[in-house]
Amino acid sequence: MDLVFDAGGTNLRLGVSKNTKQILRQEKVVEPKRYRDFLKAFEVAAKHIQGGQRIRRAAGGVPGTLNTEKSGLLLCTQLPDWVKKPIKRDLEHIVQAPVRLENDSALVGLGEVAGGSAGKARIIAYIGLG
Repeated sequence: MDLVFDAGGTNLRLGVSKNTKQILRQEKVVEPKRYRDFLKAFEVAAKHIQGGQRIRRAAGGVPGTLNTEKSGLLLCTQLPDWVKKPIKRDLEHIVQAPVRLENDSALVGLGEVAGGSAGKARIIAYIGLG
Protein backbone atom coordinates (compact mmCIF):
# COMPACT_ATOMS: atom_id res chain seq x y z
CA MET A 1 0.00 0.00 0.00
CA ASP A 2 1.31 3.46 -0.93
CA LEU A 3 0.47 6.57 1.07
CA VAL A 4 0.28 10.05 -0.46
CA PHE A 5 -0.26 13.23 1.50
CA ASP A 6 -0.57 16.98 1.21
CA ALA A 7 0.38 19.01 4.24
CA GLY A 8 -0.57 22.43 2.95
CA GLY A 9 -0.86 24.48 6.11
CA THR A 10 -4.68 24.52 6.33
CA ASN A 11 -5.73 20.91 5.81
CA LEU A 12 -3.87 17.64 5.94
CA ARG A 13 -5.00 15.25 3.22
CA LEU A 14 -3.93 11.63 2.96
CA GLY A 15 -4.76 8.90 0.47
CA VAL A 16 -3.78 5.28 -0.04
CA SER A 17 -3.38 3.31 -3.24
CA LYS A 18 -2.49 -0.24 -4.19
CA ASN A 19 -1.63 0.49 -7.83
CA THR A 20 -0.47 4.16 -7.88
CA LYS A 21 -3.35 4.97 -10.26
CA GLN A 22 -6.39 5.00 -8.00
CA ILE A 23 -6.88 6.37 -4.49
CA LEU A 24 -8.76 3.75 -2.47
CA ARG A 25 -9.40 5.75 0.70
CA GLN A 26 -8.89 9.36 1.70
CA GLU A 27 -8.74 11.29 4.92
CA LYS A 28 -8.86 15.05 5.48
CA VAL A 29 -8.27 16.76 8.81
CA VAL A 30 -7.67 20.34 9.89
CA GLU A 31 -3.92 20.68 10.08
CA PRO A 32 -2.43 21.83 13.37
CA LYS A 33 0.12 24.65 13.09
CA ARG A 34 2.42 23.34 15.80
CA TYR A 35 4.80 20.66 14.52
CA ARG A 36 4.30 18.11 17.32
CA ASP A 37 0.51 18.42 16.98
CA PHE A 38 0.84 17.89 13.21
CA LEU A 39 2.81 14.67 13.78
CA LYS A 40 0.11 13.34 16.10
CA ALA A 41 -2.67 14.25 13.63
CA PHE A 42 -0.69 12.62 10.81
CA GLU A 43 -0.18 9.46 12.85
CA VAL A 44 -3.88 9.14 13.74
CA ALA A 45 -5.02 9.80 10.15
CA ALA A 46 -2.41 7.46 8.63
CA LYS A 47 -3.33 4.60 10.96
CA HIS A 48 -7.01 5.09 10.21
CA ILE A 49 -6.63 5.26 6.44
CA GLN A 50 -4.27 2.30 6.07
CA GLY A 51 -6.82 0.01 7.67
CA GLY A 52 -4.24 -2.29 9.24
CA GLN A 53 -2.34 -2.79 5.99
CA ARG A 54 1.38 -2.13 5.73
CA ILE A 55 2.58 1.06 4.03
CA ARG A 56 5.48 0.26 1.71
CA ARG A 57 6.29 3.88 0.79
CA ALA A 58 4.94 7.39 1.19
CA ALA A 59 5.27 10.67 -0.67
CA GLY A 60 3.83 14.07 -0.12
CA GLY A 61 3.99 17.79 -0.38
CA VAL A 62 4.81 20.35 2.26
CA PRO A 63 4.66 24.14 1.96
CA GLY A 64 7.85 26.16 1.93
CA THR A 65 11.45 25.76 0.89
CA LEU A 66 12.97 22.33 1.45
CA ASN A 67 16.61 21.79 2.40
CA THR A 68 18.93 20.21 -0.19
CA GLU A 69 18.34 16.72 1.24
CA LYS A 70 14.55 17.24 1.04
CA SER A 71 14.27 16.10 4.62
CA GLY A 72 12.97 19.29 6.21
CA LEU A 73 12.07 22.93 5.68
CA LEU A 74 14.48 25.83 5.55
CA LEU A 75 11.72 28.43 5.24
CA CYS A 76 7.95 28.31 5.68
CA THR A 77 6.10 31.51 6.51
CA GLN A 78 2.74 29.84 7.25
CA LEU A 79 4.25 27.13 9.50
CA PRO A 80 7.30 28.64 11.24
CA ASP A 81 7.29 25.94 13.95
CA TRP A 82 8.10 23.35 11.24
CA VAL A 83 11.31 25.03 10.09
CA LYS A 84 14.47 22.95 10.66
CA LYS A 85 12.49 20.02 12.07
CA PRO A 86 13.33 16.46 10.85
CA ILE A 87 10.05 16.03 8.96
CA LYS A 88 11.17 13.16 6.73
CA ARG A 89 12.65 11.20 9.62
CA ASP A 90 9.63 11.76 11.86
CA LEU A 91 7.14 10.71 9.15
CA GLU A 92 9.24 7.63 8.31
CA HIS A 93 9.08 6.68 11.98
CA ILE A 94 5.28 7.03 11.94
CA VAL A 95 4.59 5.06 8.75
CA GLN A 96 7.53 2.65 9.12
CA ALA A 97 8.40 3.13 5.44
CA PRO A 98 10.50 5.42 3.25
CA VAL A 99 9.03 8.92 2.79
CA ARG A 100 9.72 11.33 -0.04
CA LEU A 101 9.04 15.04 0.44
CA GLU A 102 8.56 17.74 -2.19
CA ASN A 103 7.24 21.27 -2.25
CA ASP A 104 3.44 21.10 -2.42
CA SER A 105 3.13 23.56 -5.32
CA ALA A 106 5.73 21.66 -7.35
CA LEU A 107 3.65 18.51 -6.91
CA VAL A 108 0.53 20.25 -8.20
CA GLY A 109 2.41 21.21 -11.36
CA LEU A 110 3.72 17.67 -11.77
CA GLY A 111 0.21 16.32 -11.28
CA GLU A 112 -1.06 18.45 -14.14
CA VAL A 113 1.68 17.02 -16.36
CA ALA A 114 1.08 13.41 -15.29
CA GLY A 115 -2.68 13.31 -15.58
CA GLY A 116 -4.19 16.74 -15.54
CA SER A 117 -4.88 19.61 -17.87
CA ALA A 118 -1.37 19.89 -19.35
CA GLY A 119 -2.25 17.27 -21.96
CA LYS A 120 0.61 16.82 -24.41
CA ALA A 121 2.14 20.25 -23.84
CA ARG A 122 5.93 20.24 -23.92
CA ILE A 123 6.25 23.17 -21.50
CA ILE A 124 3.91 24.10 -18.68
CA ALA A 125 3.95 26.58 -15.83
CA TYR A 126 2.01 26.35 -12.61
CA ILE A 127 1.37 29.41 -10.47
CA GLY A 128 -0.36 28.90 -7.13
CA LEU A 129 -2.31 31.80 -5.72
CA GLY A 130 -3.50 31.43 -2.19
